[in-house]
Amino acid sequence: MLLPARGSAATAAPAAARAKALHPIRYCEAQGGHTFLSRLPAGLPPGDAEEEPGRSRLQVLEDGVPLGPAHAPHADIAEEGKGRYSHWGDSLLFSASDNSDPRTNGRQYHLLVPQQGREDFGHRERTTMRADERESARKELDAERARSKVVDDELDALKLQVYVLRSDLNRSVARFDSLRSELHDADDRTQRAVQEIAVGTLIAERPPHRTERAQFGHSAPTSGV
Repeated sequence: MLLPARGSAATAAPAAARAKALHPIRYCEAQGGHTFLSRLPAGLPPGDAEEEPGRSRLQVLEDGVPLGPAHAPHADIAEEGKGRYSHWGDSLLFSASDNSDPRTNGRQYHLLVPQQGREDFGHRERTTMRADERESARKELDAERARSKVVDDELDALKLQVYVLRSDLNRSVARFDSLRSELHDADDRTQRAVQEIAVGTLIAERPPHRTERAQFGHSAPTSGV
């Protein structure tokens, strides 16, 4: 809803505030309890976040008077109000000083931006673009790291498989060498056995010597003289 305009920013804000950047809060919508939500324009300094809950430097003015406390818990804004507000991300959650409806109470609300937070539109656009590029590059880097981790995991799995296969191969080679040694020993035993059989056969088939015949009762032949 469009907030009512009453006078100029110079009238609504004190001189100290006019020395800084003032941004009128023109639209807001009820969020329950005493909370009203306003979406902020691009280019303003970053609001609070989970990792930086007190980052915002913006002030909220009601007819030129600062509201507060800032960085209030959202539940406290809804339940207690009384000017509490929170610049969170690109949104403003705030309450009127008397918990009235800022859309109908006739007051003017502004954001007071510190001098170092002011940016012209072109620079703001470039800054936003650079932030988007950095975010895109960060996401690409995270994705590349994730892909690299997957490849590393697959490589580790392949290395493990190679190690297992190499161990199996080494065991197979050792078993083969053992079998070959056993076969060689068996061949040696077989050759010795064959040789022993051959020698025994020759001995059995050799005719008895003369002295051996005499031992068995055979006399040597005598001449006729």
